[in-house]
Amino acid sequence: MDVRIDASWKARLEGEFAQPYWERLAAFVKQEYAAGPCCPPGKLIFRAFDLTPFGQVKVVILGQDPYHTPGAAMGLCFSIPEGTPPQPSLQNIFKELRSDVGIERTRTDLSDWAGQGVFLLNSVLTVRAGAAGSHAAKGWEKLTDSAIGHLSAEREHLVFILWGGYAQAKHTLIDPGKHLVLAAPHPSPLSASKGFFGSKPFSQANAYLQAHGQAQHTGAVLGFLDEELGTGAVVVRGPQRVGDRAGVSHHLLKSLVDRNKRSFTGSPCSGPHVGSQFEFVQPANQFFGHMQPVNLTGLPKQYSEVCTEPRCD
Repeated sequence: MDVRIDASWKARLEGEFAQPYWERLAAFVKQEYAAGPCCPPGKLIFRAFDLTPFGQVKVVILGQDPYHTPGAAMGLCFSIPEGTPPQPSLQNIFKELRSDVGIERTRTDLSDWAGQGVFLLNSVLTVRAGAAGSHAAKGWEKLTDSAIGHLSAEREHLVFILWGGYAQAKHTLIDPGKHLVLAAPHPSPLSASKGFFGSKPFSQANAYLQAHGQAQHTGAVLGFLDEELGTGAVVVRGPQRVGDRAGVSHHLLKSLVDRNKRSFTGSPCSGPHVGSQFEFVQPANQFFGHMQPVNLTGLPKQYSEVCTEPRCD
């Protein structure tokens, strides 16, 4: 059976896809989706794998099963689409984020985290709408356990964040000699006050990644621009290049960098957006969270387009 999933993950999970349990699981999931509403939409079932390829994973946050409210699940644990009322657990995650690293986040879509290397994995990847846990013990756990096992065995210096007893039971799949395992109560309102608040997972993850040379690799394109808070990479595009001359001068770029106190990468932009492209990148010590909006004061009008896509190609 051909499974549409990121190639780097497919190479490691293809043995699972050949097992009898996978055939039974695939048939069950197909039947469930045909019988009535299920979450997430079929095309988003493997979104966590697609947004965070194997070699790009830096942090693993493990959930249980998707939100069972139609429209809320999007293939990333704890994440919900923008415009959807935030779930209580996600609200508490944001409270801890603010308390821990001073980031005031309101954006509920965590795709930018996934793009930075945060693998937002649910142990069970599907659920029947309105019926929490309805697709548990059908085979998903074997697949996702295998994914965790491959990360533990083949990678080094990852951060595994395990919230709640269900996630913490997966600690046996992780080599603590190679990775940092952060365990705390679940962010649910039922347990957040019992040790989740004050657990400081974000600052601990940042410190560990910096200590082991991981955070420096986040200085690339970090994801979609959050128009409210300026999250991710901001791309300033110039007009069409003439000969070897870039559209934005180095002097002007330096003034923008100094004013905004961050670095940038620069390269010609190909394809339909011919011109000069410069991506302002998030400081390595802010792996989780938002950048402040880039101040483009003084940038000539013809250069002031701000790109909301992570790449021009």
